[in-house]
Amino acid sequence: DFETLLSLASSLPLRVILEWVPNHSSNLHPWWIAATSTGASQADKDKYVWLPEEAATPNWVSFYGQDKSSAISTASTGRYYHAFLDTEPDLNYRSPAVVLEMNKILDF
Repeated sequence: DFETLLSLASSLPLRVILEWVPNHSSNLHPWWIAATSTGASQADKDKYVWLPEEAATPNWVSFYGQDKSSAISTASTGRYYHAFLDTEPDLNYRSPAVVLEMNKILDF
């Protein structure tokens, strides 16, 4: 486990460097599966950035510099934003549940 790794590293001349990208989840993450399932609750959907069906495509861009339409993909429950790959839907930091969970992850 991570705490064991840190403890062992501190007893050696090693440093542990982490890269954490709290921007998105995988499309295989339980949150995304719940958010895109039939009958998904609003609380589940609120964990991601969605675009209303009737809305025009906003001027959002993908990290990879593609045109704005490349940053919007369609799931079974609607169009969603992804700054990176379409398999990495962006988390919605306006959702208190997302903020709470990310804070819990950092508090190890």
